[in-house]
Amino acid sequence: MKIAMVTPSYPPDIHGGGEISCKLLVDNLRKKGHEVDVFVLSKVFPNIKSKIHLNIKAYDYLDERLDGYDIVHSYNMSLLPCIGQLTKHKDINSYATLNGIIFSPSLAVYKHKFFSPKYYRNKIFFNHVKNIKMFSTLCEYWRRKWILDGIPARNISVITNMIDPDFKVEKRISHDGYNILHVGNYSPTRAEEIKSVVEIFSRLKNNDIRLTMIGSGSEEKKHLVEHYNVSDRVDILGKVDNDKLSKYYAQSDFFLHPSILPKGNDRVIIEAMQHGCVVLTHCNNEFSPIIENGKSGFLIYPNISEIYVTNIGYLLKFPEKIKTISEHAKKRVKEVCSPDKITKKYLENYRYI
Repeated sequence: MKIAMVTPSYPPDIHGGGEISCKLLVDNLRKKGHEVDVFVLSKVFPNIKSKIHLNIKAYDYLDERLDGYDIVHSYNMSLLPCIGQLTKHKDINSYATLNGIIFSPSLAVYKHKFFSPKYYRNKIFFNHVKNIKMFSTLCEYWRRKWILDGIPARNISVITNMIDPDFKVEKRISHDGYNILHVGNYSPTRAEEIKSVVEIFSRLKNNDIRLTMIGSGSEEKKHLVEHYNVSDRVDILGKVDNDKLSKYYAQSDFFLHPSILPKGNDRVIIEAMQHGCVVLTHCNNEFSPIIENGKSGFLIYPNISEIYVTNIGYLLKFPEKIKTISEHAKKRVKEVCSPDKITKKYLENYRYI
């Protein structure tokens, strides 16, 4: 099978877990004998910031290059309208991984929805997105939302992220007390999540617990930490290269991920589980394809700070439970997120088109 993988960015240009997941899929498709060419549009148009402008320019660029492919796969969201319209025009089989909220009329975050140009942009451009023949998304919650946006249920499945076999998993580092880890860049759309992390931590009145925060936005995080009066128990490290994250997972007992929307398999969650961290995230058994609530992590639904505090407090009283969940997490993530299983699911979907 000859596959064109189209993405706005690609390693070594990494903005989040999506670029890593895209490369992992490409590598595993090639291992299985398929021919995969990767078209990285940020390399072609490095100075374009507008997603509308990028789609328009990408259309002309890709129009001359996509003939002869069995599948055109759009990864990392930004180029969905271009791929939808172009593959319809050229009558090429098309596929998209929906691993974000860009161009979704319902999922994207709007400050004032009906006064937001982004809302109307998404309403218009989503008509082109719907031309793509087959989709997958990361969990059932997102699948249902995309169906409400107008994607036919028969055309969208759930495929979780896969383990990175090259990601170094270090042995757990023994330490006094307990460590909580949060990994995430500060942005307007994640401000509420990061505020929740600090708020939850501030309500854990135990001097034996420390919080480590990794990701951009150190100044904003510092202000939050000072506001909640926990500066003496929080380490704000800023951005850390992905290949250096392992030691922070290895020395952490809990991984805190109170995302605004339900998530059960972000790449950071997978990496934390590989290291045996007890993950607490906004999701439930119905929506999380990886974590079994109370067995291989904790799924918090609805996303209320008090529930996080209660669960962490319970674990601190029964430390043997932390060890049991840690072992279950390591086993579970290997079972569900093996590269062979995930790649096989993608290939089954390709053949279904």
